[in-house]
Amino acid sequence: MNIAEKTESGVKILMLSGRIDGQTAGELEAATSGLFDREDKLVLDLSGVAFVSSAGLRVILIGAKKMTARKAAYGLCGVRPEVMDVFKMSGFNKILTFYDDLGTALGVLGG
Repeated sequence: MNIAEKTESGVKILMLSGRIDGQTAGELEAATSGLFDREDKLVLDLSGVAFVSSAGLRVILIGAKKMTARKAAYGLCGVRPEVMDVFKMSGFNKILTFYDDLGTALGVLGG
């Protein structure tokens, strides 16, 4: 998994690519742990992610809980259909915020 980070329109963006699974979820957790505690607006761009396992879902959910507790904005964008199926099967599609693409996320959160 690759992780790139940037800030645009006041929104911290993590661009992820590859697989988020048991072997790589620790990398994601390390990259996001401080962000979940300090960023007011955070988007995970999953357009380059082909697979998410339960270990990856756990990290994403931890982020949602931390960000929500702080009343900070958090969302996922660019989720591929096969990855969205995993979110739907887990029920996470009902508790996370999804944007079609990064432009949409920035339009909502960057204002």
